[in-house]
Amino acid sequence: VRISHGSYKGYIGNVKDSALSTRKVEPHAKRQRITVNRNRVVSIKNDSQTPRCGYMIRIDLIR
Repeated sequence: VRISHGSYKGYIGNVKDSALSTRKVEPHAKRQRITVNRNRVVSIKNDSQTPRCGYMIRIDLIR
């Protein structure tokens, strides 16, 4: 999942626990679980939707 709002905006991680209104997410960048409102979490369907660092660098060099 990707966190879409708040201080952790842009972080990508795994959902470790789910409640009615919140999700406990473990971001890949931090090995701690954070509680996020379920409206602030977006599902990522596959890796092709996640930009890679090398891809972003190539775009900057072309421009």
